Amino acid sequence: VLEWGMFIGCFLLVSRKFWNELGGMYERYVLYGEDADFSKRAHVAGHHPVICPSARIVHEVDQSSATPTHKMLMLFRGKACYFRTHYDGLKLRLALFFLVAGVGLRALLSQTKSLLGRTTPANDWPAVWRARRQWLPGYPSRP
Repeated sequence: VLEWGMFIGCFLLVSRKFWNELGGMYERYVLYGEDADFSKRAHVAGHHPVICPSARIVHEVDQSSATPTHKMLMLFRGKACYFRTHYDGLKLRLALFFLVAGVGLRALLSQTKSLLGRTTPANDWPAVWRARRQWLPGYPSRP
Protein backbone atom coordinates (compact mmCIF):
# COMPACT_ATOMS: atom_id res chain seq x y z
CA VAL A 1 0.00 0.00 0.00
CA LEU A 2 1.57 3.24 -1.12
CA GLU A 3 0.38 6.57 0.11
CA TRP A 4 0.89 10.02 -1.35
CA GLY A 5 4.40 11.30 -0.75
CA MET A 6 6.03 7.88 -0.46
CA PHE A 7 9.21 7.05 -2.25
CA ILE A 8 10.25 3.48 -2.79
CA GLY A 9 13.49 2.25 -4.21
CA CYS A 10 17.03 1.07 -3.99
CA PHE A 11 18.71 4.49 -4.01
CA LEU A 12 17.94 7.19 -1.49
CA LEU A 13 19.95 10.32 -0.88
CA VAL A 14 19.19 12.35 2.26
CA SER A 15 21.11 14.78 4.41
CA ARG A 16 22.62 13.62 7.70
CA LYS A 17 20.33 16.10 9.52
CA PHE A 18 17.24 14.62 7.86
CA TRP A 19 18.44 11.05 8.54
CA ASN A 20 19.06 11.84 12.22
CA GLU A 21 15.75 13.69 12.54
CA LEU A 22 13.88 10.56 11.46
CA GLY A 23 16.12 8.15 13.35
CA GLY A 24 17.37 6.46 10.18
CA MET A 25 15.83 3.26 8.91
CA TYR A 26 14.54 0.88 11.53
CA GLU A 27 16.56 -2.30 11.90
CA ARG A 28 13.32 -4.20 12.47
CA TYR A 29 12.96 -4.56 8.70
CA VAL A 30 15.35 -7.27 7.56
CA LEU A 31 14.58 -6.73 3.88
CA TYR A 32 11.69 -5.19 1.96
CA GLY A 33 9.57 -2.50 3.54
CA GLU A 34 12.22 -0.37 5.24
CA ASP A 35 12.04 2.25 2.47
CA ALA A 36 8.24 2.46 2.71
CA ASP A 37 8.48 2.83 6.48
CA PHE A 38 11.16 5.54 6.23
CA SER A 39 9.09 7.32 3.60
CA LYS A 40 5.95 7.22 5.73
CA ARG A 41 7.82 8.71 8.69
CA ALA A 42 9.30 11.41 6.43
CA HIS A 43 5.87 12.29 5.08
CA VAL A 44 4.39 12.52 8.58
CA ALA A 45 7.27 14.83 9.54
CA GLY A 46 6.34 17.12 6.63
CA HIS A 47 9.04 16.15 4.14
CA HIS A 48 8.34 15.51 0.48
CA PRO A 49 10.44 13.49 -1.95
CA VAL A 50 12.15 14.94 -4.97
CA ILE A 51 12.59 12.46 -7.78
CA CYS A 52 15.41 12.75 -10.30
CA PRO A 53 14.37 10.68 -13.33
CA SER A 54 17.80 11.03 -14.96
CA ALA A 55 19.58 9.36 -12.01
CA ARG A 56 20.66 5.78 -12.64
CA ILE A 57 21.88 3.03 -10.36
CA VAL A 58 23.26 -0.35 -11.39
CA HIS A 59 23.08 -3.38 -9.11
CA GLU A 60 26.40 -5.20 -9.23
CA VAL A 61 24.80 -8.27 -7.68
CA ASP A 62 21.37 -9.14 -8.99
CA GLN A 63 20.01 -11.14 -6.10
CA SER A 64 18.71 -10.38 -2.63
CA SER A 65 16.93 -13.70 -2.04
CA ALA A 66 17.85 -17.31 -2.73
CA THR A 67 14.67 -18.14 -4.68
CA PRO A 68 11.62 -16.29 -6.01
CA THR A 69 9.50 -17.92 -3.28
CA HIS A 70 11.93 -16.85 -0.54
CA LYS A 71 11.85 -13.31 -1.94
CA MET A 72 8.04 -13.29 -1.89
CA LEU A 73 7.95 -14.54 1.71
CA MET A 74 10.25 -11.71 2.77
CA LEU A 75 8.28 -9.19 0.71
CA PHE A 76 5.00 -10.15 2.40
CA ARG A 77 6.68 -10.17 5.80
CA GLY A 78 7.84 -6.61 5.11
CA LYS A 79 4.33 -5.56 4.06
CA ALA A 80 2.80 -7.09 7.18
CA CYS A 81 5.45 -5.38 9.31
CA TYR A 82 4.69 -2.02 7.67
CA PHE A 83 0.96 -2.40 8.32
CA ARG A 84 1.55 -3.42 11.94
CA THR A 85 3.88 -0.45 12.45
CA HIS A 86 1.66 2.26 10.95
CA TYR A 87 -1.92 1.05 11.29
CA ASP A 88 -4.12 -0.07 14.14
CA GLY A 89 -7.69 -1.09 14.77
CA LEU A 90 -9.96 -1.61 11.78
CA LYS A 91 -7.46 -0.20 9.30
CA LEU A 92 -4.86 -2.78 10.38
CA ARG A 93 -7.33 -5.66 10.27
CA LEU A 94 -8.51 -4.66 6.79
CA ALA A 95 -4.97 -4.25 5.45
CA LEU A 96 -3.94 -7.68 6.73
CA PHE A 97 -7.19 -9.24 5.51
CA PHE A 98 -6.66 -7.95 1.97
CA LEU A 99 -3.00 -8.98 2.04
CA VAL A 100 -3.92 -12.56 2.99
CA ALA A 101 -6.92 -12.63 0.63
CA GLY A 102 -4.74 -11.49 -2.28
CA VAL A 103 -2.22 -14.25 -1.65
CA GLY A 104 -5.01 -16.80 -1.21
CA LEU A 105 -6.64 -15.81 -4.49
CA ARG A 106 -3.34 -15.97 -6.36
CA ALA A 107 -2.62 -19.40 -4.84
CA LEU A 108 -6.05 -20.66 -5.89
CA LEU A 109 -5.62 -19.34 -9.43
CA SER A 110 -2.14 -20.85 -9.63
CA GLN A 111 -3.46 -24.26 -8.55
CA THR A 112 -6.35 -24.02 -11.01
CA LYS A 113 -3.98 -23.22 -13.88
CA SER A 114 -1.82 -26.16 -12.86
CA LEU A 115 -4.83 -28.53 -12.86
CA LEU A 116 -5.77 -27.30 -16.32
CA GLY A 117 -2.30 -28.15 -17.57
CA ARG A 118 -1.24 -24.57 -18.12
CA THR A 119 2.18 -23.45 -17.05
CA THR A 120 2.42 -21.65 -13.73
CA PRO A 121 4.53 -18.58 -13.06
CA ALA A 122 7.94 -18.84 -11.38
CA ASN A 123 6.48 -17.43 -8.16
CA ASP A 124 5.06 -20.20 -6.01
CA TRP A 125 1.85 -18.65 -4.66
CA PRO A 126 0.66 -21.88 -2.96
CA ALA A 127 3.93 -21.98 -0.98
CA VAL A 128 3.47 -18.35 0.07
CA TRP A 129 -0.10 -19.16 1.11
CA ARG A 130 1.00 -22.18 3.15
CA ALA A 131 3.65 -20.04 4.89
CA ARG A 132 1.27 -17.21 5.82
CA ARG A 133 1.66 -17.92 9.55
CA GLN A 134 5.37 -17.16 9.12
CA TRP A 135 5.05 -13.86 7.23
CA LEU A 136 1.78 -12.49 8.63
CA PRO A 137 3.26 -11.42 12.01
CA GLY A 138 5.83 -9.27 10.18
CA TYR A 139 9.37 -8.89 11.41
CA PRO A 140 9.84 -9.10 15.16
CA SER A 141 10.79 -6.00 17.13
CA ARG A 142 14.48 -5.67 17.85
CA PRO A 143 15.88 -4.48 21.17
